[in-house]
This record gives sequence, C-alpha cells and structure tokens, in this order.
Amino acid sequence: MSEELLSIDNQNSRRPGFSFSAVFTKDRILWIGSPILILLIWEAIARSGLVTPIVLPAPSIIFETLFKLLVSGELLPHIGISLFRALTGFAVGSILGILLGLLMGWSKWINDAADIPFNILRAIPTAALVPVTIVWFGIGEFPKILLTTLPSFTMCTINTLAGVRGVDNIMIKAARSLGARDRDILKEVIIPAAMPMIFAALRLGVAVSLVVLVVIEMTAAETGLGTFIIECQRLFYTAKMFAGIITLAVLGYLLDRIVRLVEARILHWHKSKGVTAG
Repeated sequence: MSEELLSIDNQNSRRPGFSFSAVFTKDRILWIGSPILILLIWEAIARSGLVTPIVLPAPSIIFETLFKLLVSGELLPHIGISLFRALTGFAVGSILGILLGLLMGWSKWINDAADIPFNILRAIPTAALVPVTIVWFGIGEFPKILLTTLPSFTMCTINTLAGVRGVDNIMIKAARSLGARDRDILKEVIIPAAMPMIFAALRLGVAVSLVVLVVIEMTAAETGLGTFIIECQRLFYTAKMFAGIITLAVLGYLLDRIVRLVEARILHWHKSKGVTAG
C-alpha cells in the first residue's frame, strides 16, 4: 500500500503546475528589475530636492499626469495622428525599400543606375528636406508621411541588398541545376535567405520612422506627439512633456515587439547564432 501511495505522489510531482523558479528566472528578474531600478533611482533623485521638479519631475508625478491626460482624452488625438503618420510612412518606405533592394541585388544594371542617386538621397538629413517639402506640398499630411518614409526606405534598401548579395552562389547553382527558373530562384532561394536582414531593417525602420516624425511634427505640424511635447516645453509643463516622451517610448517599444513577433512567426526556421556568456 505504501508503495502505491509513493508511486501516486511521484506521478503528481511530475504533473505541470505553478513553479516559482520557472516564473522568476534570472533572465526575467533582470529584464523586469533593471527598468524598475532605474525608476527608483530617478524617483529618489527627484524627491531628494537636488533638482527642481520643473527640471526633473518624479516618475510618480509623470505617470499620474500621463494617466490624467489619457483619461481626459487630451493626449489620445495626438497619439492617433502620430501613429497613422508613422505607420503609413513606415509601410510605404519598407515596401519600396525591399523592392529596390531586391532589384539592385538581382540586376547589376539596376544597381549601377540606382547606386549614386540612392546614396546621395541617403546622405541628406531628413530635417533638411522639411523646408523643401513645405514649399512643394504645403503643411498637410502628405509631406509629413513622405518624409517619414525615408528612414525605412533607406534601411530596407541597404539591408535587402546586403541580404541578396549574401546568398551563397552554391544554392543558386543548385537550384538552376534542378531546373528552377529565375522567378523560382528569386522566390524560393533569394528572398527567404534575405529575410533575416530585411526584418533587422524593419525593426530599425519602425523606430526611426517614429523619431523622424516627431522631429517633423516639432517643426511643421499643428497636431501629433511632437507638437504636444514642444508646446509643453514652451509652457514649462515639464510633467506633461515627460508624459509625451514616455508615450513615444512605449509606442516605439510596442511597435518593435510587434515586428519581432511577426519575425518569429515567419522566420521560425531561422535560428540566430551568437555568443552567449556563461
């Protein structure tokens, strides 16, 4: 009888259930603990009186202000219009950049024709193009979205081109020996091999598009998070200003996580190689 009870206990111990050590692993503690530690240090400095609240408000005050702005609806229109501009520009720029990178990597003629114009465009700071777009297109939505396409366009072009050029020629020759046509090679060999580089560009592009948009909104817009932040700075509403900055940080982080989730789903076959510290 005792042996049967012991066997039942062993079976129950093998059943999956809540495990404190499984939930609070070392990696998760570091992942969650590091931002909490930063906020605690920030709170302590702000509450110590070493700096005035108008220069550096405490995180507790900032989050309280952010909550009030969201509940009152004051911040929501700015978030909506900035997200629309950033995501539209990011999507258009990414699609065009991926297409151009594939064409430049596939065709030497297209690469030679596009190399100098593309690199000249890439070298021009986006902020320097703001006056030109205002003169050409006014201060409507189109010039803002147009300028927001540039970061993702250039990054996706460069990374896609690098990904295409990085494809092993042995794979292409093997596909040709099996009777694959150029279209099949592009679809089944080159594009999948370039996808890790493309997603790396997408992660960078979605964040930089938001950054560039905020700079544009600070100089040539009446709505958006950039406009909200610069107006709060001019009126010395520091807590509101930091609330807008934190909103941008959260949006950027969430957009990056979305791209990473899509990457994990599409590139489930790809395992990155790296050095892991012991």
